[in-house]
Amino acid sequence: TLVRDLQAFRERSVVLPLRSTIKDMGRGISHRSLIVRYWLEGKEYEAISKATHHTPRAIANYVSKFIRCIWLANQGLDTHTIGFLVGVSAKLAAHYWKLYTELPAAEHRHRQLQQAPDSEHPPLTKKKRSR
Repeated sequence: TLVRDLQAFRERSVVLPLRSTIKDMGRGISHRSLIVRYWLEGKEYEAISKATHHTPRAIANYVSKFIRCIWLANQGLDTHTIGFLVGVSAKLAAHYWKLYTELPAAEHRHRQLQQAPDSEHPPLTKKKRSR
């Protein structure tokens, strides 16, 4: 069936360019996990973009949120608070922490994760517009 075929591709780390993954629809986090895995391995945005059929801008967004989640978790915040501050679900914040603790990171990625998020990354909260 289609579900088994899609699962077989996911097990091989193949991301199919389905509408749900390209438009970031649904509750699935599999493509985000794969993007973060590639980033932790040390791959650059262009290579990740080609492998996952996402734009470099989308890759940067996922990585930025991952970095902020990890930094806040290292500060002792819980997943619900992290999710609220970063703009992701608590489930995704917990999943990012699991990836961080279970996957080995390339040395330069490990250094990036030890630093506080800087101006290169979007702010933790959105600015209010003045009326």
